[in-house]
Amino acid sequence: MKKILFIALLSVPITSLNAQEKLKTADFLQYTPSAFFLTQSVLQKPKNLKKDFFLFGASSLIMIPTVTLLKEKTNVLRPNKVDFRSFPSGHSAISFMGAELMRIKNPKKPLLWIGAYGVAGYVSAQRVADKQHRLLDVIGGAVIGIVSAQLSKRICEKLLSKKVIY
Repeated sequence: MKKILFIALLSVPITSLNAQEKLKTADFLQYTPSAFFLTQSVLQKPKNLKKDFFLFGASSLIMIPTVTLLKEKTNVLRPNKVDFRSFPSGHSAISFMGAELMRIKNPKKPLLWIGAYGVAGYVSAQRVADKQHRLLDVIGGAVIGIVSAQLSKRICEKLLSKKVIY
């Protein structure tokens, strides 16, 4: 199970690239906060696997369509002029969603989630430096990622109070 999850997380950036794009560090690091969140869920005692996987899944189901819809509707030209899918940054949304999930899971362990936010910040800065996005694009992605994690937390709390997921 752990090997399958690890391979799946590594294969996503490879399959989502166009033939002309080169893999950059940020393409892999965007998944790091989420990978740490899921790994911690598997290894931690007591295990809250159902809750943590629900949080991750719900966050993803909120974040991905939001980013995709905004990219299609805003039609913002990238700084490198490759396409019109600049706003918001999907890399930033994914990495900040994972960082916020780490913060939600570990509110009393700031070193864990500060590190995750550091990785997310690096990913966002790298996207700007590579001229894939502007500052507003990565800020928008970060907000979407954080808000999607918070919304999924609230949904999970409602369902847990009704004992739907355990």
